[in-house]
Amino acid sequence: IKGTVVGEHGPPDFDAPDCPDWAVWRYSSAGEGRVSHLGWVEYSLTQCTVPGPVATSEGTITFVAANGDELWIAHTMFSELIGSLEHPDGFEFEGEWTAVGGTGRFTSAAGSGDLYGAGNVYGVVDPAVPEGLMQVNLTGTISYDASDRSLK
Repeated sequence: IKGTVVGEHGPPDFDAPDCPDWAVWRYSSAGEGRVSHLGWVEYSLTQCTVPGPVATSEGTITFVAANGDELWIAHTMFSELIGSLEHPDGFEFEGEWTAVGGTGRFTSAAGSGDLYGAGNVYGVVDPAVPEGLMQVNLTGTISYDASDRSLK
């Protein structure tokens, strides 16, 4: 698969609900975009992370295809803060993803790949990404049961 999704990234939640003990905060992003083989998708991303100039995080991304089928992928990524913790301009990140299942045709999804992108707070990290948004670019391979072509 190959594609790009863009959405709003939320502020960190310092209580880090649903995250491992090592995580200091949890943050989320949600939006839409186009991913080959899935078409136009809505996505939601959750990251459990430790803040710092270079941070490691783990989380999940859920893609919802036009017919309602969901693809779930787990990801690990390294992000680099641009600016300071007190006054961040945004962040750049790269990492890896692995398909972990889904619904409909993605129930038995398998595959893996890479992801990278950027998030802007003030529009200075990546001029192609509007302020307050995060862009995730994905590449990789995936297999799934394409025989379920039902539309909702």
